[in-house]
Amino acid sequence: MRIESGIISGSKKQREWILHTSSIFGLNPFNINEGRTYKEHVNFTQPFKSTPNIVTSITQIEITNETFTRIKVSHELADKNGFDIVITTWGDTRVYSASVSWIAYGD
Repeated sequence: MRIESGIISGSKKQREWILHTSSIFGLNPFNINEGRTYKEHVNFTQPFKSTPNIVTSITQIEITNETFTRIKVSHELADKNGFDIVITTWGDTRVYSASVSWIAYGD
């Protein structure tokens, strides 16, 4: 069994960060499919023998207190070399920064 972990952070200071903009106009605030997404790729320090199990968790969030908090953290495109962390918000929620911890475990 091998375990690797880390933390990624994103904020409105990054050009590709759009989670602090509001998309409420003309959209359903309860529909996550109408959201805004930030993705960051993680490379493992060395490849696993096969695609590992991955757990992600929010460790820090800076958000306006004027709206409901809507945020989802997940991962995608995992293989033995790495994966993408995905942070999504929707409706009028504005996320100014967030940090996500991750753990990968497998052979």
